[in-house]
Amino acid sequence: MKISNIIILLLIFICSILQPAVAQKLKKADKRQAAQIINLINRASAQIKTIRCSFIQVSNVSFMDERTVSKGKMYYNAEGSLVWQYISPYKYIFSIEEGQVMTQSGNQKKRIDVKGNALFENITEMMMNFVSGKILSNNRDFIVDMYLKGKEWVAFLTPKRPEIRKMFKSIHLHFSPKRKMVQEVEMIQANGDQINITLSDVNVTYRK
Repeated sequence: MKISNIIILLLIFICSILQPAVAQKLKKADKRQAAQIINLINRASAQIKTIRCSFIQVSNVSFMDERTVSKGKMYYNAEGSLVWQYISPYKYIFSIEEGQVMTQSGNQKKRIDVKGNALFENITEMMMNFVSGKILSNNRDFIVDMYLKGKEWVAFLTPKRPEIRKMFKSIHLHFSPKRKMVQEVEMIQANGDQINITLSDVNVTYRK
């Protein structure tokens, strides 16, 4: 598989289910509420130094008869590094550090320098911003609508750019109002496949 396809797939994995029944239970925030929520999330994300957590990914894809459940760990550093490691049912590592993308499956490693490559730079930036929550301020790539759902804030991200719409139709980011961090990601891909990722055992360090 080409490294570009691997990066796009990992972006999709990091970014489950877009259902009208769910949307009906949400209360859309007005412009003032939405601006306040996004501001709070941005202020919180600006203070984050590192994030460590576990994740469970549930995938409903068209080429498989049953949904697949994957488990792994994630490490994020605001200085510019991200490690996304699958540990079950298969082992796979995707990492970004100092302008380098690395993938590892077994003993096979692949590296690519994304500096100067507009496509890879854009994709890796999006991945980092999804994890931190900064993606809510990316007006270039997404239309963002904020919703209130019980004790959650839910951001609906609709892609603007054609190249992004080819990858997915919509992304839902669930935030904890207490921590002001992403705790669940729901996504529907352009072909209708659905992916849900839930974060747990989240450990955060903050800038002093």
